[in-house]
Amino acid sequence: MAGGLAMRVFHIVVHELKKEQHVTGAELITSDTVMPINDVAIALVSELNKRFQSHNSINAVFGNQNNPFPSGFNSYNQNRTEQVFMDFTRTSSDNLRTRIQSSAPAKGGYLVFADYENHGHFIAVFLIRNKAGMLFVRRGNRYILDTGIQHIDFENMAMACRINCDIYNNPTNQERYLRFTKKDSEDVSAYFTNWITMNNTESMKANTKNLYRTLKAIPKPIDKNGNIIEEDDFMHKAVDYIKEKKKEVNIRQLSLYLYADENTIHDYAAEQGIALDSTFRADSILLNRYLHVKVKADRFELKFPREYFNDKVIIHSDNQSIITIQSKELADKIKHLIQNNEI
Repeated sequence: MAGGLAMRVFHIVVHELKKEQHVTGAELITSDTVMPINDVAIALVSELNKRFQSHNSINAVFGNQNNPFPSGFNSYNQNRTEQVFMDFTRTSSDNLRTRIQSSAPAKGGYLVFADYENHGHFIAVFLIRNKAGMLFVRRGNRYILDTGIQHIDFENMAMACRINCDIYNNPTNQERYLRFTKKDSEDVSAYFTNWITMNNTESMKANTKNLYRTLKAIPKPIDKNGNIIEEDDFMHKAVDYIKEKKKEVNIRQLSLYLYADENTIHDYAAEQGIALDSTFRADSILLNRYLHVKVKADRFELKFPREYFNDKVIIHSDNQSIITIQSKELADKIKHLIQNNEI
């Protein structure tokens, strides 16, 4: 175990999955031992994690827990020894080999498994293509990073998945603990997500809830007069923009609109451990609730802007069955309707 305050690496291993595109058949060449935890390994994990953070992503949970990847992860999560880590990575890598060997379009690469802490505890797998400028070399019975390479082209990280162990190990937390890279113009490769076993059926509601959490908590931008934008105005601006886009949310475009910087919202959500897909369709009902409170009870029906709560709509602290609504216009309309028998 090594590293500074920001990054601690516990285990890292590299296996090579050889598979040519448009050709059936695949070969797995595994490491028999983990990579030494030194400055090179820490730099490798730091850079991969940084690249992962910068990619568009989707969030999910495990589907079938009995499949090799989630089953192996669960075993390692309960007993985080080097041997169990190696068993998990080798068995799951071999399962990936069997999944892609008959798929002509699929390609292989280096599978980098890492257990590390970086503002949270994560276990990740990165698939890196065999390209010039990125080179792992075989030393004895394992792969290590070639220290002679001066520039490593991490842009060739084809796919990756990161498991947030802090969320996974909290049974009361309903957050999605898996995060997958997602290309801007295409879906995550099916064989990769099927291998890890992804279930993302709650994405619309979960993303809308988490966007609200993020926008409520994030430091608000400064207006053209140098003043911090009020939360209610900020939320209205965000929701109006999303509705203009027909509820198709692109986090980076929304961030650019609200902050003149495409990374502000994405980075804040990541720092706070909030699972937020890069693109998703917002849930209409939840979106409207973020601007209005609408309730029905005791044959009353009440709808008002959320910012009116504790201002014009007050629940009395000494008797919480009493609600005061401060609106002369509303009172006048009620009296008018009653007095003129219009209701």
